[in-house]
Amino acid sequence: MLQVCLNGAHNRDECPALPITPAERARAARGAVAAGARVVVADPGAQRFRTRTGRLPVLRIPAEVTDTDPDSAAGTAVRLLDEIAGSRFPVLPGEDGGAWPVLRLALRRGLDTRIGLEDTLRLPDGSIAADNAALVRVAVATG
Repeated sequence: MLQVCLNGAHNRDECPALPITPAERARAARGAVAAGARVVVADPGAQRFRTRTGRLPVLRIPAEVTDTDPDSAAGTAVRLLDEIAGSRFPVLPGEDGGAWPVLRLALRRGLDTRIGLEDTLRLPDGSIAADNAALVRVAVATG
């Protein structure tokens, strides 16, 4: 299952399409779900956001691979998986430069994963993503 995380600690200087307001986040969520995301991750207390997205599933997942180096993030994720072997966890996301290597690892292992502007502003080729839906489309095509 692919989740989308809509914004995070970024700003519009980094990504002009970053959804900030509840209405923008609702539009971004609908676009990401149309592109193939199955769950929308939102911050707690996002009642206005939930109201505007309608019946889209909204979930917060705290587990993340925070190694942002594309060369080592997948290895860090493997070590994390080894450490929590036997535990039930819903998703294996990466962040920044580590987002795509971790996503590919999760897909190879049949694990749930996540992608969105909170996780990375960039597509695998290094270009800035137009929006969350662009990231989701590439993630779906990767799997």
